[in-house]
Formats: sequence, C-alpha cells, structure tokens
Amino acid sequence: MADDREEKLSNDNLEEAVNLYMTIQSEKSSNKIPITIKNELVTGRENLRHYDPIRPRPNEPFDPFSDSPHLKEIFQIPREMVFIGSLAKAKQKGTEEGKWVLVNIQDPNEFTSSVLNRDIWNNKTIQSIINNHFIFCQWKVDSPTSRIYLQFYETFSFPSVSILDPITGERLENWLTFNGAEEMIENLNNFLFIQADSLKKRIKELGFDSPKNPTQDNKPQQLTDLERAIQQSLLDQQKEEEEEKKKKQEEEEKKKQEEDEKDILQEPPENDPDITRIQLRTSDGKRIVRRFRFSDPVSLIAKIFKHEVPDAKSKPFDMIVLPARNSIIEKQDISIKEAGCGNSVIIMEWLD
Repeated sequence: MADDREEKLSNDNLEEAVNLYMTIQSEKSSNKIPITIKNELVTGRENLRHYDPIRPRPNEPFDPFSDSPHLKEIFQIPREMVFIGSLAKAKQKGTEEGKWVLVNIQDPNEFTSSVLNRDIWNNKTIQSIINNHFIFCQWKVDSPTSRIYLQFYETFSFPSVSILDPITGERLENWLTFNGAEEMIENLNNFLFIQADSLKKRIKELGFDSPKNPTQDNKPQQLTDLERAIQQSLLDQQKEEEEEKKKKQEEEEKKKQEEDEKDILQEPPENDPDITRIQLRTSDGKRIVRRFRFSDPVSLIAKIFKHEVPDAKSKPFDMIVLPARNSIIEKQDISIKEAGCGNSVIIMEWLD
C-alpha cells in the first residue's frame, strides 16, 4: 500500500505530495524507540553530572527528503551555508571570525522543519545575513551533536533556532515559532542592531584569534567557562563509568561465586534416577565421595577441586579417571555421562 502511495509523489499537486510523503515517513518510523532527551541549563557544575559523551560522528545538515528527489530539490538548503562540525568547533570558528553561532535543531517528524528550510533558510536575504554575521549549524534532534547541545540548552519544542555567544556559550536568543522569512529577517537584524560590534570588541580585548589580528595566530586558544565545564564533566563522567564498571564486575563475580558454591554444596537426592557416585581425590590426598547427576557437566567436578584446593584456582591441574587413567580436563563442556566417568574414581594431578 505504501508503494502505491509513494508512486503518487510524482504528481503535480505539491501540497498533496508533501503531506502524503510525511504520512508515509511517519508510518515507517512508528516502530522506532523514542529518544528521551534530558534538557539542562549550564548554571553550575552540578548540572553537568548527567552529561552523556557521545562518540563524534559526522554532523550532516537536516535533509528530510533524501530518498525523494522531487521534494529534496524544494526543501534542501545550500550545503555551503551550513557549518559541518561540533558545537565546540563552531564556537571556535565564530571566535576566530568574529561571528555569532546560529543553531537550528530540526525534527524530521515535524513538517515545520521542512518549511523552515524551504521558506526561511532558502531566502537570499537571510542567507546573506548568515554568511556575513553567523556560523550556521543545523542538526537533527536525535543526532549525537544535538544530544550534547540539549544537555546544556533547555529546549521544549522543535524546530528551534538559537543564537549563542561563541566566547561564553551563553544563549542570547531562542525562537520556537516561525511566521515566514520577513519575520526572521527582522529578528536577525534586531539582534545585530542591539549587539552592534560587541562581539568583535570583546574578541579584541580578550586577545582571541581574529582575522583582523593576524599576529595572534600562534597564541593558544583560551578556554571558555562552558568548555572548561564540559572538559571537567567528561573527566567526571569517565571516572563514574569506570567505577560503575568495576562495581558491576565485582557484583557479577560475587554472583557467580555464589552460584558455584550452591552447585558444589547441593547434591542431588538419593532417590534421583539420574544419580551416580564418584570418588574424588585431591592433590593432598583428601577423599570426597559425592553424588552427581549423569547430566551434570564435567566442569562441576573441576569446580569442586578448586573449592577444596584454593591453589587450583590459579595453578593448572589435570583430572584423571581411574583405573583407565583417562584425562577429562578438556571435556568440561560435556556431561558426566558423555565423558564416561560415572561411578568412578577421579584424581587431581598438578600439571608442572
């Protein structure tokens, strides 16, 4: 049925084709597990405890119609205007070029995101304003970069458009509703009028790299408070993960020891039809007569030897079935019946 509807996307009725396409895409993604996004503002180090570092991946601009050439041509923005890189790199570039960072978070499931591309970002006047005054970043809401961004900037609906100070990381503007290109032009121009040349003045005062100050090219880039906080958060997160991993390993080891202890101490009942008796002799001469099931694995015998002789946990040993002197140390994955060692004597010998 979906295939029949997709054939209609080539019709001349653009509005109908777009609505039909979004319906199909929504159905295709209905089985996906939703991603819960935790939003926090950077107001102190305590808010960075939940920072979830994501392995860096390419930051591609929002492209909701990548599999539909007819609609892609209408809703795609010029890729040359989009900065490809992380938020930290965008702020660094903004500091170097004296430009603000303009961030657009898009939701593929919201048609407004596509309209934003078509009606606003494709507007020539807006493109000119962005090219002259902003580093423009556009990410999908479920992308790794967006997830990092949303850890620090509270956002309740999408699409969203924000302006960040590239030096401090402060969010200066945040727009969630969009009424066309003229409104966005007014918003951007008002922001630039209020800020005037404040960014370039601060860049000069702080001694950051600037295209107008080439003698500063070799001066180390200073870290902003936000970048320092992120770095510390990464260290704290790594430490917490290591401690959690160690704790989990200890719990698993303890659980395994308890299970082994239970297997070792608990013998099958006398009336079990699957029962067999085996005499075990440890390396120090101790004799143990114990009931086993024929279905028990040979590894259970090895566990008993290790339990009785602690050195056997780290020192290699062999298990010999008498009187034939057959070794069963390599047969621990099979049952006692398959190994042919039921109703027998098994001795432990060190492998030196």
